[in-house]
Amino acid sequence: MTLPVGNQKLLNDTTPKIKQVRNISEKKRIKKSFSYIQDPGHGWLSVSHEDIIATGVKSLISPYSYMNSTRVFLEEDRDMSIFLDAAKILGWDVELKSSTVDKTSIRGYAVYNQEWIDNPFIVGRIVYLLNGIEATVSEKTTKGWNIKASSGQIYRLPRLNPLARILPSFGKEQNRVG
Repeated sequence: MTLPVGNQKLLNDTTPKIKQVRNISEKKRIKKSFSYIQDPGHGWLSVSHEDIIATGVKSLISPYSYMNSTRVFLEEDRDMSIFLDAAKILGWDVELKSSTVDKTSIRGYAVYNQEWIDNPFIVGRIVYLLNGIEATVSEKTTKGWNIKASSGQIYRLPRLNPLARILPSFGKEQNRVG
């Protein structure tokens, strides 16, 4: 896959970092399989937070991609190509498993925010409700996450999509949903 000129510059800016990891990868090829999910309007590559970190592209991902607490859904027009090119530089053997659906929940996830990669959503993490109230992730349950505000009020967040309802910090770029 060839990147458009603007995307190639972005990847070139991170190439030294990627090449450091490449020396390790040349000794042992890594086989990776990723889901490529398409609906009638768009497509996304589903990638773990760990793979975003391993490829060194976390700062290159645009706000047109989405994420939940474990995965990043890279939009197909730009971010997917950047990730796949970085994976190729690292020597990964990548297999894409494509699926087409009528409707996907991906657009309802939080917009990609590197801060969630750097400081994951875990128990004990300070987060902010969309109205600016500071809270602490207090518990993971079978149905979702409980976060406790400084007032003592408990808020429940869904298991699969907690990031769409909170912010990693307040006063910075806001999450958008849909």
